[in-house]
Amino acid sequence: MMHRRSPCQVLWLLLSLSAVVSGVSSSAYGAASAAELAVGEDDWYDPVVDEVHSADRCIMYGQCMNNTEQTGLLNCAYNGSSVLAPPDSEELSIIKSLCPMLYEPGEDTYVCCDIKQLKTLRDSTKVAQQMLGGCPSCYYNFMNLFCHLTCDRNQSQFMRATHAVPVPNKPGEFALDSTELFIDTSPLNAFFNSCSNVQFSASQSKALDALCGQPAETCTPMALVTYLGGLSHSPFEITFTEVNHTLPEYMRELDLIGWNSTMYRCDESPNSAGFTNRSCSCQDCQLPTVCPVLPPIPKPSPFLIFTFDGVTFIVIVSYAVLLIGSAFLFLVCNRATKYQDIEVAGGGKQRVRVRTSLNEQNVTMAEAGGSTSCWQRVEEAGARLELQLKLSFRRWGMFCIHHPIVVILCSVAVVCAMSCGLLFFKVTTDPVLLWSSPNSESRLQKDHFDEHFGPFYRPEQLIITAPTRQFTSKDLFTPGSVFTAHQDFGPVLANDILKEIIDLQEAILDLEAPFNETVNGTVTNTTVKLQDICLKPLAPYNNKCAIESVTQWFQNNKTNLDTTYSYLPPGFIFPIDIGWHKHAFYCSKAPFDTNSHDADGLNMSCLADYGGPAMANVVLGGFSGENYLNATALVITFVVNNHVNEEDNKKAEAWESVFLDYVRNQYNNSLNLSISINAQRSIEDEVNRESAADELTIIISYAIMFAYVAITLGQASGCPRVLIDSKVSLGLAGVVLVLAAVAASLGFWAYMGVSATLIIIEVVPFLVLAVGVDNLCILVQTLQRDEIQSKETPAEQLGRVVGEVAPSMLLTGLSESVAFFLGALSGMPAVRTFSLYAGMAVFVNFLLQVTLFIALMALDMYRQTGNRVDVCCCVQLKKEESTGHNNGMIYTFIENCLSPVLMLKAVRVLVLIIFSAAFCGSITRIPHLEVGLDQTLALPDDSYLLDYFHDLNTYLRVGSPVYFVVKDGFD
Repeated sequence: MMHRRSPCQVLWLLLSLSAVVSGVSSSAYGAASAAELAVGEDDWYDPVVDEVHSADRCIMYGQCMNNTEQTGLLNCAYNGSSVLAPPDSEELSIIKSLCPMLYEPGEDTYVCCDIKQLKTLRDSTKVAQQMLGGCPSCYYNFMNLFCHLTCDRNQSQFMRATHAVPVPNKPGEFALDSTELFIDTSPLNAFFNSCSNVQFSASQSKALDALCGQPAETCTPMALVTYLGGLSHSPFEITFTEVNHTLPEYMRELDLIGWNSTMYRCDESPNSAGFTNRSCSCQDCQLPTVCPVLPPIPKPSPFLIFTFDGVTFIVIVSYAVLLIGSAFLFLVCNRATKYQDIEVAGGGKQRVRVRTSLNEQNVTMAEAGGSTSCWQRVEEAGARLELQLKLSFRRWGMFCIHHPIVVILCSVAVVCAMSCGLLFFKVTTDPVLLWSSPNSESRLQKDHFDEHFGPFYRPEQLIITAPTRQFTSKDLFTPGSVFTAHQDFGPVLANDILKEIIDLQEAILDLEAPFNETVNGTVTNTTVKLQDICLKPLAPYNNKCAIESVTQWFQNNKTNLDTTYSYLPPGFIFPIDIGWHKHAFYCSKAPFDTNSHDADGLNMSCLADYGGPAMANVVLGGFSGENYLNATALVITFVVNNHVNEEDNKKAEAWESVFLDYVRNQYNNSLNLSISINAQRSIEDEVNRESAADELTIIISYAIMFAYVAITLGQASGCPRVLIDSKVSLGLAGVVLVLAAVAASLGFWAYMGVSATLIIIEVVPFLVLAVGVDNLCILVQTLQRDEIQSKETPAEQLGRVVGEVAPSMLLTGLSESVAFFLGALSGMPAVRTFSLYAGMAVFVNFLLQVTLFIALMALDMYRQTGNRVDVCCCVQLKKEESTGHNNGMIYTFIENCLSPVLMLKAVRVLVLIIFSAAFCGSITRIPHLEVGLDQTLALPDDSYLLDYFHDLNTYLRVGSPVYFVVKDGFD
């Protein structure tokens, strides 16, 4: 079982509120005509004058005619005896399930309604069941009142007709258009109290906000039943009169009594068939028996040790222990044992152990006849591995040097084959798919929800402020009374601004977006309007789009906005006009009301033109507390349908593009309003725009890096050899090699079906560039600073240098790749994908460095020894003697100044102490990191969404939707 109560899907419930009461009251006097009761013509009477009130008598039975407003049927006047519901009939079955309080087992059941009335009653109370069913006692009391009002066999004892009209073409028959019901104080208060705290989850408010026509906080028992019986909800008027134990004289004369019946408190279970045997939940019932006052939730006590922060204390102690232990081990291990033969008295020799420093020339235990230590064996194994790697890479380097063309062609072929995977390259931009693990509990729940109910709607939203306007004040009056309230209205609540908002909404409704629609393989050029994609909660009865806006209190109608009611308060000389200020004030308190006649005399509904309510806390922003009308911002939300299949959202995306362009670039903002805007596609659009803008940054970065590498790698030994010793072509090749590694990584994972992200496209090239250029410089400059050995050719020298440098490159490359691949264990798709692409790019970059780049270095070496010009290698200059190698200023400083200082024992210890202290200090800050992702960080600095998110955080008082999904298997 699942229930979803989104604000938009449930609007049909809210609009149907009037049907709850209207259906109950009109259907209560249902479908039978007076003729069906076989009453003779002589039996008819004036129902208002001649009505008899006694037990087992009705005042109404059957439906005769439509009321004058054509909103429902009036009920036939009937003052005869109640009618038997036949045993085993469908009529009795409905009574047992719907109105069990009218049924007594083993006894005949007499009622004042027939089968058609009961069916209508059952259908029209389904909405009430959804609104009140969460609190069984409240719903029971509601049904108890209206079942007795509809079918009670003693109906005439507590009800009377107050006005009747003749039924056309039926002489002697009357229809009642006004009645009076006398209700005792006790059941009235019990009904009200049982429902006073029931929550209507669909609107995130109390049910009485809808049932009472005013805020639940100001609702009273009589206000509740008066609103339910008013003409705005019932086809005929039902006047409720409260009576105490002492009946008025006129009631005693007419033999009338106040209606009384058993009502249940919200903490009681209705003891009746057809109703669940449980009491209301805590959220719907504030009585201590159901909802005891819980102790305040204690704040989590901080983790302290001896009044110090626990994590900091542990890190400090651990650091101190590590420091002391390291010092002790250093002192112990700094001395070693050796054996030495010394001469003794008598001319002989004796072998003794001598304690000495590790820095001295030791006599090993092996030489002294002792055994080799475990540490020494590890060192020897490491040395053998390092030697083997050097020899292997030296042989590999010699192969690349002697067969450069073969190595280059094979490398290029492999890179091209991997890069062809870019044909299958896909980019994921959906934030949900990027930042939520597909196996996380919340993601699984969302997917389950979307599968069964569809994804949440696409909100297209405007936040409007009036920075040049000031607050205004207004004295508000209610017809029939004097001054009622003094209200401050926010800067955005002005008549001209509201009219401008209506014009803006109409213009947006008229927007058309071009769209190429494919039907049965045929592409058709068409247009899309908001009407084609919006949510229409009451379709087909009402095809208006769901638009949440403050102007919906006036049905987006300028005429309604300008409507006034002239009223002369007592003691005033001149009448005053009650207008939109009072209507807005009333609708902010009672957004579900369908007729504001009693509040402002305007006879206007507070419901929107599409049939739903405009909740004040949703359409207004920047207000304080619940004083909604001092708002400083208006919020307009166009609710658009969303679909699981992205292809079904193409029309909406096309319209959103036109919508954004119109509001941002074409709208004539004549009132200097500040408008921030957001659509469903906005974030993806802005992130894509930033990525497109970064293309120039990437190009410039690579150009700068190319210039740096070309200058750094080239070291001329003199002016005549500048063109020969420069490394422009080799530097360019190195930068291209980095791009090739990135392309190969993208293609490889595209083959594997791993979607990329914009982060990969923007970050990985820079990352690989930094790592790759570093290794290239080390390799080339090591060769430049190396002195060729005797009887060694330049090719052998390059092979030897490769053997010395490549093992370090291998270790760094593997370490970086493994570190990235370990990051792929993360459940977050964006992190996992980035780690996979980055790890593969770094690994491929290393492979190209020890293959393709070595072959290119060999060719460059042949060019340089042949005195050929860089880039234009076909040009050969005369041989010039090299004047020697210049190490450069930075190299000289590090070799002669920095390295000797760092190698001092005291400095090494100090460096370790400082950096380990910094590491421990960083650990102490980890618990204070704020978890979360600010989506504004992903936006360009000039993005219009920055203003929207600022206004969203500043003005809005409602947040993201929250779903509660209950699967099958629960009661």
